[in-house]
Amino acid sequence: MSEPSGIDKVEELYELYAELHLTCERAAAALRLSGHWDAPHDEMLERFHKEEARAEQIWQRIKALHADE
Repeated sequence: MSEPSGIDKVEELYELYAELHLTCERAAAALRLSGHWDAPHDEMLERFHKEEARAEQIWQRIKALHADE
């Protein structure tokens, strides 16, 4: 019965890494846009910080899954 939980863990890790990737892409885009004249600097930096915090939450969940091994 341990195999299904192993498969579940792999699937959850896959989803978390995919979510982390997308979150980092959004953070990078917000950071890049914050330097352009047509994008509101403060708004983009706020968005970057939100995405960065979200990425940290996802990373902590990944680390917790690995700690359960």
